[in-house]
Amino acid sequence: MAKKITKISKGNVKIIGQEVEDAIQKIAAKYGLECKRGNIRYSDSDLKFTGLRIVVPGETGGDPKKEEDFKFYAVRAGFKADDLGRVFVAHDGDELKIVGWNTRAQKNKVELISTKDGSKYHAPASYVQSFLKG
Repeated sequence: MAKKITKISKGNVKIIGQEVEDAIQKIAAKYGLECKRGNIRYSDSDLKFTGLRIVVPGETGGDPKKEEDFKFYAVRAGFKADDLGRVFVAHDGDELKIVGWNTRAQKNKVELISTKDGSKYHAPASYVQSFLKG
């Protein structure tokens, strides 16, 4: 049996937050969905989860809306529609996969995910295109 919490502390928030996220991930996975947790705000007596999203995963593992945006906007920026999901090797040797287009970004519109560790990156279209041509 878990210890009864009488006052919420930073340590408790980390433990409870992880347990809640694991439980939601398990439910989302059961239905083929993905869960993305935002922040947790807390006081001595309550926790509030903000930004919790449950989404249908896209074909590349990214956000389906941003994948759709890539297919629409990136073609106008010189990409091919089938560049979505394409993997290239960056200067540092990391393999990056194109997963979407951020319409709200001014410069770094292309969304990328590292195939090595799943880290997310944003880059200018010209940077990504330089690797796709070569």
